[in-house]
Amino acid sequence: MIAYVMEALISKGRLLMKKILAGVELVAVFLLLVLSGIVFLQVILRNFFETGFVWNEEFSRFLLLSIVLIAAPVVFYRNDHVRFDMLAMRFSERFRKIQSLLSVLVVIAFYSVYIISHFLLMKNSGNVLSPSLNLPNTIFFSAGLIGAILGVGAGIARFLRILFYGGRQ
Repeated sequence: MIAYVMEALISKGRLLMKKILAGVELVAVFLLLVLSGIVFLQVILRNFFETGFVWNEEFSRFLLLSIVLIAAPVVFYRNDHVRFDMLAMRFSERFRKIQSLLSVLVVIAFYSVYIISHFLLMKNSGNVLSPSLNLPNTIFFSAGLIGAILGVGAGIARFLRILFYGGRQ
């Protein structure tokens, strides 16, 4: 009975995480399109009209960091990140499972520390405005917080998937 309930909870959680991360992926693609458009516009303005927007450089950095920080949990959840597993493949399946579980716990710990430090930093400098966009730091660094929260969720989901299914599924 307990195993059935656990299986149902894990299944529902996995479905929810996939939906959330699919939405995050769409947001990242949209931000990439916006980034490409404003960088292209800036190149055209500078090369052909010898002018440009002051805010464009800062906004481009903001978009690039936002894309990376919110998309990293998607890659982490799918286990699609770059890894060097030549040495790990020489060990037993049990060792690799333990190593994977420990790796996921380290990533969850990193994201958790990031969340705590984000709140500590924003407590002191959250109202400081960015130079050209005049965005408060709370908005400018919000993608990092969103990505870290998603990273903890993705990490928990991956941990459970490795623990109960050995990383398959």
